[in-house]
Amino acid sequence: MTTKKILLIVGGVVAVLGFLVVLFVGGIVWVAFSTIGKSEAAATAKAFLQKNERLKSDIGEVRDFGFWVTGNINSHNADGEATLNLKVIGARTTVPASVNLTYRGGREWVVVKASYVNDANQIVNLLNPDEPDAGAGGNRPGDVVLDAPNDAVTDEAATDDAGGAGGGFDEESFAANVTEAEGTTLVVFLTQYSLDSQALEKSLDELAQDYSERANLVRYNVDEQPALYRRFRIGKLPVVAVYKDGAEQERRVGAISKPQLAGLLDKYLEMK
Repeated sequence: MTTKKILLIVGGVVAVLGFLVVLFVGGIVWVAFSTIGKSEAAATAKAFLQKNERLKSDIGEVRDFGFWVTGNINSHNADGEATLNLKVIGARTTVPASVNLTYRGGREWVVVKASYVNDANQIVNLLNPDEPDAGAGGNRPGDVVLDAPNDAVTDEAATDDAGGAGGGFDEESFAANVTEAEGTTLVVFLTQYSLDSQALEKSLDELAQDYSERANLVRYNVDEQPALYRRFRIGKLPVVAVYKDGAEQERRVGAISKPQLAGLLDKYLEMK
């Protein structure tokens, strides 16, 4: 056998092996991307993007998503983290989006951060629409319930059983129930995408029996009312604001424990 033939055979074998390697690697990539795209995390991310009012106002109704969902999903026992990249196809334009999700204690996936790149190549934060994306972790979901002492206290944006927002913000109602109200009023701003809000909900439920006769609550779910971010200068959720006889006294942003919340209420309930 001549050297030329040997080289041709070796070259052919190398080419076949290379082709098989490409097929193998491509198969792994295909399975990985397909698994990510069909995951519960991806379904949660897509549902969030389809419902996000800020995104829809910029690109139109979300019609579809790109074929590939890239990123990574890491699960350990009852906890998990995911970072997903999706192409969002809107009625007016198509944009790339990034969504971070988490789950704890075996619960469902929730969005903790979300953004997209607009046509001006700017990163737009989808959880806090009026806050520039700084690359930090976002907020995580929740909602609140606290019994009010009288019919004047309203739940301006109470969530329904599906987790959506109810009525919108009304200046006249806010004045009647907060700025013109006597006594202590707790105004709470939440998002269904904040675990800190979820923890706040639990604390309020546990404190309701002790405080329902003494403190009023006005609740807002900002997911369907992004204008509230600007109206109340909200940068991060949840937000707890205490009003005394119609005047705002103090504001707490982010996580607040049950003892801290009780101490905050006691502080202003004891004021004359």
